[in-house]
Amino acid sequence: ETDIKLVDGVFEQATRMARDIDGGGSQVAVLCLSEALFDKIRLAGRVRDKFVPITTRDDLKELRYAKSKCVFSMPEFVAGLQFHTVILIHANSADYDENQGLGTRRRYVSRVYLGASRAARKIMLSSSKEQGGPCQLLDVPLTNNTLLRAS
Repeated sequence: ETDIKLVDGVFEQATRMARDIDGGGSQVAVLCLSEALFDKIRLAGRVRDKFVPITTRDDLKELRYAKSKCVFSMPEFVAGLQFHTVILIHANSADYDENQGLGTRRRYVSRVYLGASRAARKIMLSSSKEQGGPCQLLDVPLTNNTLLRAS
């Protein structure tokens, strides 16, 4: 429903997965598709203790501290890495508008692809109704059931 519920729910789920998976939190990544929302979430005190932030390539050494915490980053910062599970958050229609320029949409699609390709086994996408719900980019895979909507 809201950005806050999305963030709280995703990080709760990610930390639960991190406790149950071989390799711990370094194998679970929450990747944000929105630059503006990434900074807000990264600085939010309410979830800060649930993740290890990766904001530059230099931060990759911090992955060793991700025992029961997940990794939180943007796809660009973890390019080249693989995680067992990736949760892409804020796959919102507000960020992918058919009326935006072709360059803006292309960058968004590239970011989604880069984030999704970090997953070795499992990929999940989350969107917020507050930000327009799932982006139109997901309409076809949702319709043909290659992407399943969680109940």
